[in-house]
Amino acid sequence: MRRLEILATIIVLVIVLGTPAAAFGYESFLRSRTPNEYTITGSDGRWSLPSIRVKQGQKVKLRLTSGDVAHGLSAPDLGIDVEEIYPGKWVELEFVADKAGTFPYFCTVLCHPKHGTMTGEIIVEGASDTASAKATESASTDAGKSVYNSKCAACHGVGGQGGMAPPVVGLSADRIVPQVRTSTGTMPAFAPNLVSDDDLKKLVEYIESLSSKTTAGPVSSQSPSSTKPSEPAASMSSEMAPARASTEAGKALYQTNCALCHGANGQGGPAPGLVGAASDYVTEKVRKPTGAMPAFPDNVLSADDLKKLSDYIATLGDRR
Repeated sequence: MRRLEILATIIVLVIVLGTPAAAFGYESFLRSRTPNEYTITGSDGRWSLPSIRVKQGQKVKLRLTSGDVAHGLSAPDLGIDVEEIYPGKWVELEFVADKAGTFPYFCTVLCHPKHGTMTGEIIVEGASDTASAKATESASTDAGKSVYNSKCAACHGVGGQGGMAPPVVGLSADRIVPQVRTSTGTMPAFAPNLVSDDDLKKLVEYIESLSSKTTAGPVSSQSPSSTKPSEPAASMSSEMAPARASTEAGKALYQTNCALCHGANGQGGPAPGLVGAASDYVTEKVRKPTGAMPAFPDNVLSADDLKKLSDYIATLGDRR
């Protein structure tokens, strides 16, 4: 009889303690399989959800649409890059928030006068104190990169290589700080209540570090050959080399400063096409643009580079 009582007690304890544990485990299993869903609409120069907070390890589903014009959304630290989000249409994507931290996202299509401030953030809370400690440690190292991605990358490119606005690779503090605080042209100024002095210092350090990460060298017009050309061929090649070099230089300038908006081959995109554009038209638009396009003064794009750029654009009609 005593044994039966002990056995009954054990069974009751298993039921009482095991049921909640099983329920909790099943709930955790469902949570890991069912994504947290967020709907984000881009409209009037802002995102409907400027901040999203999730747990580390959770599956996340984003439903994206536009309320006005075409947009794009990029969160480079999370591997998210959606190139086209159109009004009335939906783009859905899923990802696992596998690392803790705060990850900026921004619009990648020139869409509105406030395009540069069309940003948001995905906050991934650490799964444990250890993860949180690691996130805090890495956050200090990546703080400048985070400020850059949230405030600058949408126009100046994820790696500072340029896009809708000029590249920032190679710029020093004496150029960066005045441009951030008292910007001219279409770039918005960032007062201390938007970018603190401490964040600006981290931003400057990150931008200055970009020059050491740039490995691209000058374009070479020479091709290796094991056979020495004849004198007439060598003479013709020598005469054509400067023209080829100028065309390649113009193409590089176009890809860096123009292609993101005007299309890789000048066919147009967020901004009008440039196929068939005359040199004086290109010069006028580059130096004194209208609308949301930024100006490119002499200290950003020299007269020589502008000529190479306009000469290259003039060849685009022959490439269709």
